Amino acid sequence: MNKGKLLMLNIRDLDSSKGLKMIMFVLDLLANLILDTRFQIVVVFSFLIHWAWRLPRPRKGAGNKTVFITGCDSGMGHRMARRFDEMGMHVFAGCLLPKGEGALALKKSCSTRLHIVHIDITRDDLVLAAVDYVKNNLPPGDKGLYCLVNNAGV
Repeated sequence: MNKGKLLMLNIRDLDSSKGLKMIMFVLDLLANLILDTRFQIVVVFSFLIHWAWRLPRPRKGAGNKTVFITGCDSGMGHRMARRFDEMGMHVFAGCLLPKGEGALALKKSCSTRLHIVHIDITRDDLVLAAVDYVKNNLPPGDKGLYCLVNNAGV
């Protein structure tokens, strides 16, 4: 059995000039191995696709999106409301106690994009009042919520 040589390349975090040098190296290597031209093309395009796939892609901006989060008095809901506000989102933070410590801490530490909304999901009247509040306080040009997080306030 004839054993061939194994060439292993690490192509992480290549910038464009290094990437071009790597492509030229691979082309030169394949040409020296006298492989079929079609095979060379497949290998090079596979390399290019893999390399392009690993390039950082721009993320869609979070700004101008509106979210409603229940259970923001404490815990995960509280942290999500803060984080989404930091990301530039408009946040409706549903709190069981709108005058409680958690709601006041959110109001104090977050921007004016964050609204405290009194909600108890077991009471239909408070849920309907929250819906009306959100409809009346959506940012201009916003047609509705981007996301609703039904966080259990356990």
